[in-house]
Amino acid sequence: VTEAILVAASRRMVPTQSLLLAARARIRASLAVTSDGASHLAIGRDAADAALRLATRHSLAWHEFGALHAHAVLDEAEGVDHGWAARASNLHARLVPPALDPDPLTTVELRRAARKAAERETAPDWYARSLEERGLAGAAESGSGGRPGGTLDLADVFGPVTAAPAAIVDQWRQEQHGPHGLAAVIGLSPAGPLDFDIVRHGPHILIAGAAGSGKTELLRTMITALAAAYPPDQVTFLVANNQGELGDLQQLPHTVGMLADFDPHLAHRMMTSLATELLRREQNLRHAGASDIDQYAAARRRDPQLPLVPRLLLVLDEFSVLARAPAVGPGLLNIARRGRSLGVHLVLATQLAPGDFLHPFQPHLRLRIALRLATPEQSAEVIEAGDAADILAVTPGRGYAYFQRCVRTPFQAAWAGRHPEALGRALRLAVRQLDIPEPDRPLLAPLPDLLQMDELPAPAPGREIAPVAFGLED
Repeated sequence: VTEAILVAASRRMVPTQSLLLAARARIRASLAVTSDGASHLAIGRDAADAALRLATRHSLAWHEFGALHAHAVLDEAEGVDHGWAARASNLHARLVPPALDPDPLTTVELRRAARKAAERETAPDWYARSLEERGLAGAAESGSGGRPGGTLDLADVFGPVTAAPAAIVDQWRQEQHGPHGLAAVIGLSPAGPLDFDIVRHGPHILIAGAAGSGKTELLRTMITALAAAYPPDQVTFLVANNQGELGDLQQLPHTVGMLADFDPHLAHRMMTSLATELLRREQNLRHAGASDIDQYAAARRRDPQLPLVPRLLLVLDEFSVLARAPAVGPGLLNIARRGRSLGVHLVLATQLAPGDFLHPFQPHLRLRIALRLATPEQSAEVIEAGDAADILAVTPGRGYAYFQRCVRTPFQAAWAGRHPEALGRALRLAVRQLDIPEPDRPLLAPLPDLLQMDELPAPAPGREIAPVAFGLED
C-alpha cells in the first residue's frame, strides 16, 4: 500500500491517493487489535487525517466519507468514540437519498422474475385469447387422433388441406401466376395465422427445440403446408430424419428423397448427390442465360422445353448429429453459401444449442425458430433473447419465430398429424390432372446387395454383336 500511495502522489492522482490512505488506516486498525495497538493506531490516524485533508481540499465527497469511516474504524479498534462514526453517518445520509436502492441490479432481477411468475399465473395467455377471438377454443381443447390437447389442427389454421383435387388444382394455378416466393401458414400468432416465406425470410431456416418441444411435428406441418400450397414443379423436398419419424412425407409427390439412417456412408452419399445437383442447376441456369432461380423460372415459362428446376428444401432433422459425418459440415456450408441463387434451401433442426459448429452458418440463417429450450443462454443463441427457456413443457409446438434478426414473434405451431397420407392421394391426382412432370430425384438409391441377371437392361436390338451387361454402375 505504501508504494502505491507514493506512485499516486507522484502522479497527482488525488482520488486514488485519498482512497489508498483510507485503506492504510483501516489496515492499521485491524492490526491494532492483534499486536502493538498504540503504534498501529498512530500510523492509522495519520493516514486517515491525510486522506480527509485531500478529500476536503479537492471537494471529493465520497472520498471524504471514506476517510471519516476509516477514523470510525480506528475508534472501534481503540475502544473510544470521538464522533467519527456519527460524522460519517451524517455525510452518507446527505449523499444517499432515502429512496435510493442500495442494490438496483438485484432489485431489477427480482422484479422481473416476479412479473414473469405473475404473468404465468394470472395474465390471460395470448394463445387462449387468439383461440377465443377466432372461435377455435373448443377445437384446440378436444385433441384427437394423437393431437395434443391445446393444439390446433393444421386444417383449422391453413384451411382444408385434404381438399379435393379440383380445389388443389385451383390453388396451384393461382400460385403459378402469383409473386415469386414460398409462403405457407404454420401456426397461430397473437396477430393471427403465422406464415413464413422461405424465399423472402430465408434463404435458410434454423429450428431448435428440446426433446418433446414439437420440433419434428413442426417440420411435418411446414412441409405439408408447402405441399398443399405449391405444385412439385415449384418446390420439392429432400428429408433426412434419423429415426424415420417423417417417413409419411414420402407419400407427397414433392418428396424426391428420404434419408432415414445417418450412417456415415449414406450421409457421404447424400452430400455427393447434392454436390452433383448444385452442378446440374448451375449448368441449367448458365444454358438459359439466367443468374438465379427466379430468372430461370421466367425463362422456362417462355420456353417450356427447358429442364424442370424447382426449388429444393433440404430438411435435416437432428442435423447436428448428421454434421459429425466427414465432409457433411463443409458440404452443407457450401449449400448455405450458394443455395439462394440456385434455389436450394436448408431447414436445419436440432435439439442441441447451436454451438460452435453452427457459427459459419449464422449469416445465412435469417429465419430462426426457437421452441422450448433448456436455458436462457441456449435460447439467446437462437433468437437473441432468453424467452424460449420460459416455455412450459406442457405446450409442445409453442415457440418464437425470429425474422431476419429484427422481429421476434411468439406462435403456436399447428399439428399436421396424418394429413400427409390423405393429402398425398389428392396431390397425386392433381399432378396427373395438370400433367406436371415428375421432378428429378437428386438422392439416388444405393446399389442393391443382390442383383439378378433379369434385372439388368436388355441388349439394344438390331446390333450384330450386342453388348453384354454384367453389372450395374452406381
